[in-house]
Formats: sequence, structure tokens, C-alpha cells
Amino acid sequence: MNKHVKLNFFSLINRLIATSLLILSIQFSFGQKINWAKYDKLPFNEDTTSGLATRIWYNQRRFPLYNLTESPAIFELRIIPVTHRYPLAVTILQFYKDSTILKEYYEMPDIEVENFSKKYRDSSAEVYAKGMTPLLEKTGGHIWKMVSKVIFRKEAKKMIAELTNRNLFTIDINEEIANEENKINTDSNYSKIAQNNKIHKGRIGPLRAAIFEIKYKNKYKTFRTGTVLFYYFDKNNMWRDIEQFQIAADLTRYLIRIITSRPQHE
Repeated sequence: MNKHVKLNFFSLINRLIATSLLILSIQFSFGQKINWAKYDKLPFNEDTTSGLATRIWYNQRRFPLYNLTESPAIFELRIIPVTHRYPLAVTILQFYKDSTILKEYYEMPDIEVENFSKKYRDSSAEVYAKGMTPLLEKTGGHIWKMVSKVIFRKEAKKMIAELTNRNLFTIDINEEIANEENKINTDSNYSKIAQNNKIHKGRIGPLRAAIFEIKYKNKYKTFRTGTVLFYYFDKNNMWRDIEQFQIAADLTRYLIRIITSRPQHE
């Protein structure tokens, strides 16, 4: 075998080895299994399905998705924003046995309704109502568009671990707020305020607020994140802010990173 033929032979062997390793690598990446038994042992703080937003919010917004209790996914996480600004997006993570999908549902104005409104806005009330009513009955004035992204299993396994470490399954909102309230009351920086004034806490506000719905096999959990403002009134009865507390801050920051890496809608 001459030198040229020998080089070609070894070059061919190297290519075959590289191709085989690539195939094995791809198979390994796609063939990893999520050990769901590990998550069966989680101390899941379980809620009843009565807390799910599906029955009210989904029906009012005409959201084109089945009730969470009917989901075929092993683990599903739905993130529903509290604010109703366009484009409103509902984020859904669905973990199946062999796949994981990130879905975004965007609520968009119904172009047909908008065009009719522009065309007939100067018409009589009777003509306008006659044409507009069936359009609104059909869509409610908005439509939903869905985009999705496949999550590879290696990333999906890491994602579940991160969500677990950030207490997605076990978070207790009331306990978080109570702990923050106690922290303020015992903080030396606020001791003078606490001695002379009553410290109040507001309701969960809309800033970075969302409803979380979780399904894991036959267990369900729902809770709301957002901001809670702690404040007091001074001797002149003037409102004074102390601190704005973000519920589930670590979990929220992690999910924002996931969502902002999503495919963008057109």
C-alpha cells in the first residue's frame, strides 16, 4: 500500500470514527431519560383544582387550551400574567416521557374586528351593532397565536432540577410574606419606625405578577407571585414606603431567563 493510499485509508477510518461518535452523541442526547420516580418523592404542597385559573380566566379570555386537569403531560407548568396588556402571553412548559416543549400563546387584537370598527365607526348604532355583535361573539375581539420550542432532554432535566431547587413544588406564599414581615419588624434599620408606627403590608401587587399552575401526574398546585409593599404613616399621616418585597424572587428570575430565550412571535 503506497503512502497516498495509506493516508486516504486512515483519513476514511478517522471520518468513520468521527461520524460514529457524532451519532452516539446525538443518540445519547436524545436518549436520556428523566427519572420521574425521584420527583414522586417530593414533599409536594398540593392544592385542590378549585384554585386553578382555568375555569374563570381561560373562559373569559377564550384561551384555546384544555383544562389543566386534562393535560397528557407528566409535568406541566403554566405561567399566566396578571396584567392584560397586549400582546398578552401565556407560557406553558410541558414535560412528557420522551419530549419537553415550551409553548407561548400570544393574545392579539382580532384584525377583522379592528377593520370593521374603523370602516363602520361613523355608521348608525344599529348598523354598527348588527355587524359587530357576531364578530365579538366569535372571538371576543382578540385571537390567540401559538409558537413552540423543543427543549432537549439534558436541558429539561436541568430545568426541572432548577425549578425544584427554587421551591416551585413546595413554595408557601403566606409563609414567605410572613417571614419578610418578621424580618422587617426585627431589622435594626427599621426598629425606630416599628416602635413609633404600625407597619402595614399591602396586597400582592401587579408588578412582575403571575399566576402559576402546576400539574405533576395527578397532583395540582396554584399560587400567585407579585410584589408586596410594606409601609407606614408618619406623624403627619403621610404614606411612607419601607420595602417592596418580591414573592418567589429567585424562581421568578429563573423563569424570566427561560421565557426571554423563547422563539419570538412574528
